[in-house]
Amino acid sequence: MTGFAAIGLDHGHINGLVRECRDAGGVLAGYATHSDTLAEGFEAQHAPATRRSEDELLADPDVALIVSAAIPSERADLAVRAMRAGKDVILDKPGVIDLDALETLRAVQAETGRRVRVHYSELESNAAARTARRLVREGAIGTVLHYNGTGPHRLDQGKPRPDWFWDKDRNGGILNDIASHQIAQFLVYSGADRASIRCARVASRGQHDGFEDMGDMVMEAGQAHGYGRVDWFTPPGMPVWGDGRIVLTGTKGMIEMRKYVDPAGEGPGAHLILTDDEGPRRIDCPDAPDFCANALSDAVEGTETAMAQATAFHLMELAVTAQRMAEEAQ
Repeated sequence: MTGFAAIGLDHGHINGLVRECRDAGGVLAGYATHSDTLAEGFEAQHAPATRRSEDELLADPDVALIVSAAIPSERADLAVRAMRAGKDVILDKPGVIDLDALETLRAVQAETGRRVRVHYSELESNAAARTARRLVREGAIGTVLHYNGTGPHRLDQGKPRPDWFWDKDRNGGILNDIASHQIAQFLVYSGADRASIRCARVASRGQHDGFEDMGDMVMEAGQAHGYGRVDWFTPPGMPVWGDGRIVLTGTKGMIEMRKYVDPAGEGPGAHLILTDDEGPRRIDCPDAPDFCANALSDAVEGTETAMAQATAFHLMELAVTAQRMAEEAQ
C-alpha cells in the first residue's frame, strides 16, 4: 500500500482528496497545517490521523504522494518542496495563480522527474461527469462539437470565509479558480490535446468589495467550441452548493449532465440524459473516481496514468490565461 500525506488544509477540498486516496488503498501517513482549528476539523473526518511537521512528512521515505489544498498562492512553492523531496504531488485547483509560478513548476518537474497534477473534482469526482467521459469515448454522441458548462457556487456556506478567499492575489481570481473546472472538462470531452481561450470576462456585482463573483469564457479545441460560465450566486433554497450543468453537442447526439441536482425533478444526485436517434433517456451513472488511485500508482511506478504531465501544465496555463485575458479586457 502506498503512503501519502496531506499538507495544507486551507480549502475543504482536501477532505475529498484524502477520502479518495484512502478509498483507493492509500495509507495516510500524517498531515501538516498551520491551524489548530483546521487540524481539529481534519481529524474529526479522517481519524486516525497524525499531525506532523511538513519537514517530517517530506523526509518520510514511506510517503510517495503529497496532496494539498493550501492557500492557492502557496501551492506552487509547496509542490516545489515536495518534488525536490522526491514526492509526487496532487494540488487542489488552482494549481498556480500566475505564469511565473507555472514556469518554476515546469523547471522543477523536469529537474526531479516527479509529477505534479491538479485535481478537478467537478470532473474527476462526479459520477455523471465520469460516466459522460466514458460514453463520449465510446462514441455515444459521435464527435463532440460544442461544450456548454456552468459552475454556480454558493457564497454563504454557513460560516465565515477565510481572509484569503476574498483576496485575488491569494485566490487567483474567479476564472483561474473555479472556472478551471470548466477548462478541464472542455479539454477532456473534446478529446483534444490542446485548447485555447478565445475571450473571457469577469465581473464584481457587489456582494463583497472588489470580489469577482461572475465570469465566463469562450474556448476552442480543434473543431470543438466551448463556453464556460461560473458565479457565486447560488440561492439559499438550492439543496446543494451549486446546480452545475454540462451540455455536450456531438455529431450523433447530445448529453446533458445535471451533476449535483435535478431541481424540481429528481432532486440531489448525479443525473445524465442522453439523446440520440433512439430519443432522450436517463442513463445510470456508475463510474467511480479513479484519479487518486492512478496518481498513487504513478507515484510508485513513475507512470502518468492519472493525467499526462504535459496536460496538467497546459490546463494550469489555460486557467491563468483566461483570468489574465478577462482582467485585460476590463
